[in-house]
Parts: sequence; structure tokens; C-alpha cells
Amino acid sequence: MGVGGAVYANYRQLASAGGLGKDSVKSCLEALGSRKLVEYEIGMAFGLRATEVRRLIPVPSPSFR
Repeated sequence: MGVGGAVYANYRQLASAGGLGKDSVKSCLEALGSRKLVEYEIGMAFGLRATEVRRLIPVPSPSFR
């Protein structure tokens, strides 16, 4: 995996964090992955292995004025 800290979560947790339905998570990960914004590795069902997601674009630094 590439840049950025990994997030390990199941689909329910990712859906909750993103304000999505659980059924939308995979298609959203695929869309973000195809745009090279994240890398992800789908986990296994029933808590055997969480899905791993890494951001590829760094979070912008806040600009103070």
C-alpha cells in the first residue's frame, strides 16, 4: 500500500464515517481507487479481516491568514 495512514474498518464502519449506505461502500471505494485517490484491499466477511483503505493524496495544510 502507498502513502497515508491505513484505516482498517468493516463496511458498516466505513458507511457510517462516510454518511453512506453499507451497500454503497464497495462502489465508492472502486470510484476513489480508479481516480487514484485511495488504495484499498477488501477484507473478509464476519470479522475475519477488515477492509484496509489508504489515502494517496495528502491532506492539504491549513492556510492561516
